[in-house]
This record gives sequence, structure tokens and C-alpha cells, in this order.
Amino acid sequence: MGTEQRQLQVEDLVYELLIELGELYLDLGRYSDAIEKFKLLLDLGETDAKLYQNISKAYLLNKQFDQDAREVFEKTLEIEPTNVPIIKVLTELYLKQEIVDETSMNVFWLALESDPEKQDQLSRRIISVASKRGEFQWIGKFIKKLDSDPQTYKRLVAMFLTAAWERHGFEQVAQFLEIVDREQISDWYDRYYLLNLLMKANYLPDQIDASAQDWEIYNHFIETTDFFHSLNQLELFLATNRLFENLPVNVEQPSQAVKIEEYELFLSSESFSTIWEAGLNKRDLHGSLAGLNNKKIWQKLQPISLSGGDSTAPDVQQLSESDVQEIFQRSNCLLTVRTHKTAQSELEKVLLEIVKLKFAPGKNFIRGFSFEDGIVFFWENIEQLVLLAHELNNRSSGPIGENRGKLKPMEIVIHNIGPARGKEYKYLYDDLQLALRALISFQKDLISEPPQIEENQIVVSEPAKNLIKDNGDSALVPAEIKLKHPVSGEDVHFYRLCWQDALTKVKKGEITTISKFRINKELHPNQIFSSYKAIDSMLERLVVLKILKPGFKVDNSLRSTQEIFITEARKLGKLVHPQIAMIYEVNEDHGLNFIAREFVEGDLCAAPKRKNNKIDWQQAVNWCARIADVLAVAHENNIIHGRLKPENIIIVDKDELKLTDFHIPGFCVPVKQMENIAPRTLTYLAPELIESNEPTRQTDMFALGVLLYELVTDINPFIDDDRERIFENLRTKTPAPVHQLNKQLPDALSEIIFKAIEKAPVQRYQRMDQIYKNLSALVKE
Repeated sequence: MGTEQRQLQVEDLVYELLIELGELYLDLGRYSDAIEKFKLLLDLGETDAKLYQNISKAYLLNKQFDQDAREVFEKTLEIEPTNVPIIKVLTELYLKQEIVDETSMNVFWLALESDPEKQDQLSRRIISVASKRGEFQWIGKFIKKLDSDPQTYKRLVAMFLTAAWERHGFEQVAQFLEIVDREQISDWYDRYYLLNLLMKANYLPDQIDASAQDWEIYNHFIETTDFFHSLNQLELFLATNRLFENLPVNVEQPSQAVKIEEYELFLSSESFSTIWEAGLNKRDLHGSLAGLNNKKIWQKLQPISLSGGDSTAPDVQQLSESDVQEIFQRSNCLLTVRTHKTAQSELEKVLLEIVKLKFAPGKNFIRGFSFEDGIVFFWENIEQLVLLAHELNNRSSGPIGENRGKLKPMEIVIHNIGPARGKEYKYLYDDLQLALRALISFQKDLISEPPQIEENQIVVSEPAKNLIKDNGDSALVPAEIKLKHPVSGEDVHFYRLCWQDALTKVKKGEITTISKFRINKELHPNQIFSSYKAIDSMLERLVVLKILKPGFKVDNSLRSTQEIFITEARKLGKLVHPQIAMIYEVNEDHGLNFIAREFVEGDLCAAPKRKNNKIDWQQAVNWCARIADVLAVAHENNIIHGRLKPENIIIVDKDELKLTDFHIPGFCVPVKQMENIAPRTLTYLAPELIESNEPTRQTDMFALGVLLYELVTDINPFIDDDRERIFENLRTKTPAPVHQLNKQLPDALSEIIFKAIEKAPVQRYQRMDQIYKNLSALVKE
């Protein structure tokens, strides 16, 4: 036998031995050893399919997904392109490592083909990663290859646009729209283009002007829109006109003249030079110069006949100039309502029935306009709009599971129409745009078809809220909607309108028992809860009954407000500690969600005094050490107090205290929308809470620091009579060291307090047990 032949036999034996060892290690669960043996074979130049299948299996079982593993997976997929586990693993690796190239895109396509049910979810992730990396050509190819029909293509394009806009990728969107297949989204292309321009203008107002292409798309959108079919389309029309009214024109002179002439016809019957000389400032314009061209916008609206007959009849398709002038002169408020397209005709029918029956259209000024997905009403009396919303609420199906009437759930916005300077005209177009934007804010994105409406949403703008009388039958609670007025730029907050049927009966004494709790008297309510002192009829003990106001909603698309309330409140109930007021029951009765907790007798936390009237600072430090100890336990259980202030700390006796009213995650009001709140309460809020609603461990730390400062000095460090000055104090003021205000106090106490009330959360104590140890050591000294 020759030397070469013997060498081949040896190699074969080594190969077989390594294969057998690797497979044995696989069977024994020694995956790292198996990988080592198989890699030796790869180093020896072996490339057969079985080897790659084995080493891939070892990597998978060993949960090893490094660069070496990825290369093996890729080679295995070349050999066996239908290996679904390898396809899934490689897909995850590419997405996590943000790899977008020809190899990864081929794997993505295989992944989508192997699991069609997850196509939307996976496509969204792929498009998100690709847009983040700026791989627009790959996105275009990817969407094109997956296209099966125009609706699919449109949906995938919408995914990309949404992902890009979330990162303010306006230039990315512009580049993508250059390569997109316009024929597939012909009816949406103008809208996508203009939305991108609007978003860029809102985010980068100093970096935008109007190009010739912008004007071309804008005019095409205007001229090809016969009627506003949807409320979103009307809002886009109003917003783009406002934008183009103020944009500088960045085109060559010959083209500019043509475009200005077209725009002049749209904007106003007056000459463009007149508008230009007026500075395009609406505050200084009058009549037809005040915003949009009346003829254009009113020609594209479809009026509703309130006098009877078919609302789509030809005689109600056009408004005369006097009709438009009357709308401007007499409209003081407006209502926008949206429902699902399939329910619109029934909504319009019921609305007309209510209006004719209750509001006498011949006597009261009312003008309505119909869309495929809703209705807009201009009205003279805002109280009547509230009554109309109440009627619609009563006749709708309401939340899932109920069946109060025949209408499908809907979204409603009520807003007033503000008079401009000297009441020469009104901000009708701008207020209409604001109301429509509030309606659009219920959607998760601006370009997909609005989702099915699952429950009634009725919101009122803050200016309208200030005009509505409180009759005790309804409540307005803050909504997670804040918009800027198109003209003034001022923040406009919105409130949810709800009718507290059961809660009103509780207030009036018509309902006296909730579950097993007999209501005694009302305590201090807030914007989220109504609180009552009550008696447990079974155990004859006092409780505090906190009833969730029906109109309060948590912004969560996956779970209902009731579900979140019950789940999170029960978590609080599991936190048992001798220095925390015990939660006895979390439940629902009469349609009202409530918490029943221990009623704690005692004094509110305040600076402890000795007989000589001097502050007993050691006692104050001891209290705060105990509070820190309790909060450390809460934080370990992922529970934040969130509302730490003297009113929620009850001193049972000199050495005992109890904490009450812990925060329920999601159930909070933006600080700037808090109403009927004592200025002193605001001083315990950490600076970051002024802009961010949800409290954290660090906001608890800040509140404890402020409390300790106040207890040892009898001075609140941030107090002021004016809310805005309190906010400014929280952001910028550095209080005097406590040992300067109270000579009894050690310097070390100032250091502890000032670390707790640092402006930046990362500079504060990171754990409650840290401040507990420091305070305890100080008391022992």
C-alpha cells in the first residue's frame, strides 16, 4: 500500500472518529465539545451536508449565535434552503445585528414564505431595520418582491413610512418616494408626499421651503380631489394649505410664476401681491384673505340636509357665498365624529333624527357635512353640542360586551371656534383643523386605515371645556392629547367627557352601598378618583373607598382601562407591610371600579416639635428612615409610591406611621393639567415629572428628600403661590443647606438631603436602602 493511500485511510479514520465523537457529544448534551470536534473537521476541509447539519444543530442546542455560528448557519442554508429552524435563527441574527444586504434579504424572503401568518409582524421589523440603516434600495426591492396586490403593497409602504417617521427620517422617506411604484399607490401617493412635508415642517421648521415638485404634488392633490371622502383627507387639505401659505418658494423664476398663478387661484380671489404685502399673516387679514379660499374648500364638502329628504340630493351639494358667510358669522363651536365606514350611514341617520327632534334646526344655527367615515357639525351653542354627544353616547354600543343601542362605537371631538382680533373674523379653518387632528390622534399612525373603534371616545378641548357649565351629571378628565394651535402655536389640552351615571347617584345619595361598603361621607376627590369614608358592613370597620371616575382612560391599545386597574391594584394589595395601609378589596359594582383600603386614624406628617417648640429633628430623621425602609420593600416588589407627601403619611403615634394611597401605574394626570391641587403638593414632584407622567424610584427619592427638608426646617424648599414659579423652582432652584436654617442639624444631614433632591435622577440615591442606612446611622450618632 502506498504512502498516499495510507494517508487517505488515516484521514478517513480521523474523519469518522471526529464525526462519531461529535455525534456522541451531541447525544450526551455536551454541545460545546461537539462543536469543537465538528470545527476540527471544517478546518480539515470537510464540507459535506451532514457535517454542516450536525454543527448547526450543536450551535442551536448550545444557544450559541456568534459570528462563527452565523457563518455555519449560512453555509447550511445554502445546502438545505428549506431548513426552517436555520431560517428563523438567521433572520433573528440579521435583525438584531441590523444586517441588511443581499444574503440577509434572501433569508428574510425565505422566512416570510415559511411563515405567512407572521408576514406583517416580520415585514415591519425588516422594514424598520432597513430604514434605520438607510438601505432604501433594498426596501424597494423587498416590498416589490413581496407584492401580491395593491393593498399589500400599500400596507408595506405604510409600514416603512411609519418606521421612518418615528425616527424623523424625512429625507429617507423623500428618497424612498422617488423609487416607489407610483401606480400601485396612485390614490395615496400625494397624501404620503404631503404628510412627509408636513412632518418635516413641524419638526424642522427652519429647514424647509417649497420646491417645484412640492408645488406640483400639492396642486395635483387639490385638483384631483373632487370631494373630501374622509376626515383625514380634510385635515390634510387644511394642514397643507396652511403650510404652503407660509413656505418660501425655492424654484426658478419662470416656473415660480406659473406655480404662483395656480396657487393664487386656490388661495383667494384677491391678488397674490396683496396677500404677499400683507405678510401672509392671518391676524392682519380679513374676509376672504383670512385663511383658505372659501369657494375651494366649501366646494369639496358634502352638506347634509337638515330640512328633510335625501342628504345627498343635488340641491344640497353646493353652498352659496351667503351660506358660507353665515357659517363664519354664526358658528361658535364644532363637533367632529368618526365611526367605521360600514356604520356611517346609520350614524348619519340617527344624528339627523336627534338634531331634528331636539334642536330645531330652523331656530338654531346648525350646519353639517358628511364623509365616508364621519360627520362635521358647525354649531352656535356649545351646550347643545354636549347634549348631542350625550345622546349619541346613549344610543351607541359603548364598550365591548355592552349593548346599549344600535350605533357602533365612535370617536367625538368638541371644540370651540375662537374669534380673531376684534372679532372681524374667526379662526374657523384653524379650529376645524385642530379638532380633526385631535380625532386623528386616536389612531396609532396617520396613514393606515383607522382601526375598528372599540369603545366611545368623547373629548373636549380646553377652550371648549371652559365654556361648558358643570351640571353635576358629567365629568371632564384629562386625556392623553396635547396639540399646538395652527396659528398661535400654543398648547391645547383635551379632556374626556363622560356621564357619571352611577357615580352621580352616589354623590346624590341614591346609591349608598358599593359592594359590602356603606358610604359615610365624601373625602377629597381628584381628577381620577372619587374617595369616600365608608363602613365594611360585614366586619364593621372603617375603610376608604376610592372609586375610579368612569371617564378616565389609560392609553393602552392591548388592555382595557378596567383590566389594567384591576390587575395593578391587586398587585398593590399583595404588598403587605405593617407600615402600609392595607388594601381589603379591589372590585367592581354598579359599573364602578373601586379600591377599599384601611382607614388610618392619626395625624398628618408635619415637623415634630418639642415642648420648647423647637423642631425634634432626630424624630423627623427617624420617620424618614422608616419611610425609606418601607419604600425599599415596595421598590423591591416593583411598586412605586408616586404620591409621597405629608397627606399620605399618617402618624399613628410618636413612633408609628403608615403610608397610604400608592400610585397605580398608568393612572396619572399630566402635571400641567392637574386641577384643584394645592401648590404645596406640587413641590414634592421631581423635575422630570413636569414633562413625564409616570413616577419612578428616583421620583420617590426626590419626594422623600423634599419631605425630610421640610420636617427638619419647617420650611418647604420650593413653595410659591404661582404654579409656574414652583415648576421653575423644581427645575433650577438650589435651596439653602438645612444646617444653615436650623443650627441644631449636622452638616451630614444636608448632604443626605441634597443627594436625594438632585435635579438629575442619575445623581440621586439609586436605592432606598442607601438613604435608609445613611439616615439610620445619623440617628444613632
